[in-house]
Amino acid sequence: MGVMVSEIYDAFIDAGVEEAKARAAAAAVPIGEHLATRQDIARLESRLYRALWVQAGGIVGALVGLVGTAIAVAYFLDRYLPEGTLGP
Repeated sequence: MGVMVSEIYDAFIDAGVEEAKARAAAAAVPIGEHLATRQDIARLESRLYRALWVQAGGIVGALVGLVGTAIAVAYFLDRYLPEGTLGP
């Protein structure tokens, strides 16, 4: 069982909740030092933006490579295959 917030436990007991349930509920409440701060959230947001841009760059690079390959294949087929090889 985790660390328990005693004020919450006492409030549950005063409200008539069974001791085991009050203890479990109070232990489930996160303690302030384990919560994310605004600075933590801003740092995470910054890292996520950076990852998004890296992925976008990879997608654009792959797309450019695929289009370039398609153009090269079309050029090769047009230049080096005899007329009518691929159909009318």
